[in-house]
Formats: sequence, structure tokens, C-alpha cells
Amino acid sequence: MEAFSTKEVVQLLVYLLILGLWSVLWSNYQDVKKKVDQTQKELSEFKLHVSEFYHRKSDLEQFMERFDQQFHALREDMKRMFDLLDRKADKP
Repeated sequence: MEAFSTKEVVQLLVYLLILGLWSVLWSNYQDVKKKVDQTQKELSEFKLHVSEFYHRKSDLEQFMERFDQQFHALREDMKRMFDLLDRKADKP
């Protein structure tokens, strides 16, 4: 049997170290890639949820403007109704 030289043993250890390091880095890359894909999926779902259930500020402002107009019209109608009732009550 032939004995390995010190140089060959060191070379083998360096190759094994490089292979081990490469394996660890590849495993970390795969984990990070899975996390990125999951995060992108969650972000897409969140964007869809927001677009379906939340409104823009301009939508809210338009709604409030219409609500104010309707409330003002209702108040004017009630004012007229009370004026008519007051006039009817004042008649002998």
C-alpha cells in the first residue's frame, strides 16, 4: 500500500472543505429563494386584498360630499315641514 503524501492529504482536505462550504451555501441559497417566493406570494395576496376592501381617499371624499348634500337636503325639507306645521298651528 502506498502512503499519501502530506501535500495530497492537504489537497484532499481543502477539496472536502470547499465541497462542504459549497453545499452549505447552496442550501442557504435554496432557503432564501423559498422565503423570497413565499414573501412575493404573500405580497401579491395582500395587494389584492387591499384593492378589494380598501378605498382611495378621493372615493371617501366623494362619498362624504354626497352624504353632506343629502343631509342638507333632508334638513331643508324638515325645515319646510316645520314651517308648514307652524303656519297651520297659527291659523284660528
